Amino acid sequence: MPPGNSRMAGKSRIIITTPGRQLFSLFLCLIALLCCGSWLQGMYEHLSLDSQRASDYELQAQLRAIQRRLKTGEDELQSLVIPEGGLFVHSFYGYALINMSLDRRSDTEFCQRSCSEIETILEKIKQISTRAPFNLNDKLNPRGGIIIAGHANLLRAGYLLIGGNSQKIKQDFHLCSAEIANSFLVGKVPLPPCYVGYTWAQDSIFALESLRLHDAIFHSDYSKAREAWLEWMRNHLDGDSGMMVAQVDPNTGQILDGPRGCALSWALAFLPNIDSQFAASQFTRFRKDWFVPFAGMLGIYEWYRGHNQPTQFHAGPVVFGLGAAATGIGIGTCRANGDYTSSNLLLRSLNTLGFPLWTPTGEKSYFYGQCLLADVLSLWGETVRPWGISSAPPTQFEAPAIQQEEQRIPFLIVLALAMAISAAIIGALIWRTVSLFTAKSQERPGWRRATIIALALQTCAVAAFFITPALSFLQLLIFMAIVDLLEEMTIRPAIVAGIFAQE
Repeated sequence: MPPGNSRMAGKSRIIITTPGRQLFSLFLCLIALLCCGSWLQGMYEHLSLDSQRASDYELQAQLRAIQRRLKTGEDELQSLVIPEGGLFVHSFYGYALINMSLDRRSDTEFCQRSCSEIETILEKIKQISTRAPFNLNDKLNPRGGIIIAGHANLLRAGYLLIGGNSQKIKQDFHLCSAEIANSFLVGKVPLPPCYVGYTWAQDSIFALESLRLHDAIFHSDYSKAREAWLEWMRNHLDGDSGMMVAQVDPNTGQILDGPRGCALSWALAFLPNIDSQFAASQFTRFRKDWFVPFAGMLGIYEWYRGHNQPTQFHAGPVVFGLGAAATGIGIGTCRANGDYTSSNLLLRSLNTLGFPLWTPTGEKSYFYGQCLLADVLSLWGETVRPWGISSAPPTQFEAPAIQQEEQRIPFLIVLALAMAISAAIIGALIWRTVSLFTAKSQERPGWRRATIIALALQTCAVAAFFITPALSFLQLLIFMAIVDLLEEMTIRPAIVAGIFAQE
């Protein structure tokens, strides 16, 4: 290489250190400590598989994060995950509030706040019903389709259970329950349509649970609707797996898609309240053929024994046959069926692969706060309990779940690997930060207009992280990286020119 080119290459490797860059590097260390610490804490907290409920402190931290993100309108983005994402965020958030209120019947203030929240949720669901895909279902029975009608009616039932006193919601509960019950009895099959020409059998479970609760609260009798659905499901089980089928043609009863892990997960979370015997037989098969232990954790297949089937309707990522939706919803399914060990194994999976994050403002979220639906389903799953006038906890699953000791050693290995990865990341960032402060072979341009502005912007970003949870650390890191790049582009030409001038 000619001498001139050699000198130019050397100048391109000039390392510039400014106060703003040093602050950025310190912030990277802080974020690494926070992320890795939250990750390791989440894994460590689930070493034991004996717990039957999450701590109130953790539930409140998740609740704070969800409520703040709903207020900022993040629910509107969940339709990008699945078409019904916006509805499910609100309905499962409402179910979680009802679960927590039933566990705190003596805490009247919390119950009153929950009732107020559910009133807001029902208004929001009314708005959602006017948007795609539900606005295509105005002529269906029930109006809007069984998905949105069932979720809204179940929220009304829970609202009344925890002491809600809105006469409008009570009246809507009566009217919609009658409409829903009728929809199970007038069709060619007792599977009301979800959309025009489409239905999924398990999507009726929320509506059926709302009818059961109407009977329990007001002594009505909608048992014919429940029995019609149950009889059809029992008589049309999948021949290979013995499980409830998923997609059915509502006009002919033709089965279009066999059992799906995601649909089975949420159906079996509510079925114990409707038919405990049928639920027990289905959950036993589900647990035997669909649960997959791995590395001291647990996943749930999306299709029978992991054999992927072609489908037009996807329900989240499927990796090595394991469904993200089936596994996440399964946390609540196992709790509802008294299998707390499997529920804790699934929570291990969530806290290992879901990258939990605790923030300085006392919030907890998964996937670094980038998927609200996952956080809502997690909160619901960790709080699942029976609903009723005098609800008793589910009978603990008789057969032992996956042996705890068999799963402990592999998970300890995973935890040790996570600790090693965390230590390597944090160590590398600390070494880089220390070098920025101590290394002599760097150019320090001193105080210039660009360095002062950059430091001020970086300081504001760091302050925002501690003051407001509205900006995630990912957003702040992107902002700070852009500021750092612009600062570099502004001052580098002058520094390089100055070095050439000295030579």
